[in-house]
Amino acid sequence: MTYKFMVRGAVYGDPPPGSGATRWSVASGRNGDNQGKFYYLSNDTITAATTNNSAHDWLGGYNIWGVQNRTARAIRALGYGKDASGNDIYIAAQTSHTTNEFAIQSGSAVEVVAGDPPGFADVNPWTLVDVTGSNSNQVQIFDVVWGADSGGATAGTWMAVGEQSSDQAVYRSRDGGQNWQAIAVPSGDSSEDVHTIASNGSGTWAFVHDDGFYLSTNDGASFTKSTPFTMVRGVGIGYNKSNNTWIVSYINGGNYNVRTCSGTDFTTWSSETVITGNAGTFDDVARDTHFIRAYNGRVMIQPYSKANKASRIAILDVNGTSISNLDTIQFAGGNSRPIRCSATDGTTWLIGTRGGDIWKSTDNAETWVKISFTLQGPTSPNYATPHIFDSSADMAMAADVFLPLD
Repeated sequence: MTYKFMVRGAVYGDPPPGSGATRWSVASGRNGDNQGKFYYLSNDTITAATTNNSAHDWLGGYNIWGVQNRTARAIRALGYGKDASGNDIYIAAQTSHTTNEFAIQSGSAVEVVAGDPPGFADVNPWTLVDVTGSNSNQVQIFDVVWGADSGGATAGTWMAVGEQSSDQAVYRSRDGGQNWQAIAVPSGDSSEDVHTIASNGSGTWAFVHDDGFYLSTNDGASFTKSTPFTMVRGVGIGYNKSNNTWIVSYINGGNYNVRTCSGTDFTTWSSETVITGNAGTFDDVARDTHFIRAYNGRVMIQPYSKANKASRIAILDVNGTSISNLDTIQFAGGNSRPIRCSATDGTTWLIGTRGGDIWKSTDNAETWVKISFTLQGPTSPNYATPHIFDSSADMAMAADVFLPLD
């Protein structure tokens, strides 16, 4: 495989709209006190990592839900956006416990204050929030996303989606994640989850669920369902801002398929296109979440691949109802290191796997190099040896950029 690289540096801070990332962050998913840890690297370090395992050592390595006692939580989602005052924040979501499903931290406070390795006093505590206000209700969130407000409200809107059993809902926050409102899923199927959600950055939100396309034009306050084409199960959605194009992935006819539409016409969609290419189809990847990342017409579809299944992505170019250059790419490590998360700032594309591998591309997700193999970081509190990402631990990822990308 041929690797290509594009170099760009940056410094930490709240990035202005349209700029690239200054910090890349990942969180671990499960397995004892490996659960719920937060790691980060500067964009300078990620940019400089151009060879195999050249970004092995990450910073942070502390437990979000409790540093001193290494409180374990199974993190499934990590998002970046704004609080009620318009300051940048991260929100992490855990799926393992019935209380405090969310943790919130300022973008200026996620880094370790001092200490190598850090002690608990060197880490700023995250604010923990229960989404329902009840410690007896377990809400499992798979995706948490921020979007700008249609009327310019400083806080914007946070939306969170996930498991739909036991009458759960889609959740919405208008105050930086401090309080959440349950939003009904009209004509939804409680046996099918809502996997991902996306915003156009101007108050329009959408997701696919069961056999329908769900659209909100009022900053996520309510959604309407339509069935513009035959869809057995929707699994992913994304939005490309540069040409106002929505992208959905779904199951139909025994295949994973992709369609697109213009943001000006949600009734006219491209023809059904089976997701396939040089690495084959997605049929043996998973029956689960598809994260769709997009920038400047280039789209990457990244499945939340299950263990003992193939690890591959799809790349394509989109413009309204036009799809071109569709291909699939197989990742080495495959079913023992299934890919679980991804992020892009438009220049750098990262993919993370179960077990702590990080893959990087700088040519629009076409070629990749593994810059971290079983990443490690300082172990908190007060361990003399590095914490190594466990082979069975899952991963969530975020870049400090506001979505959708300009």
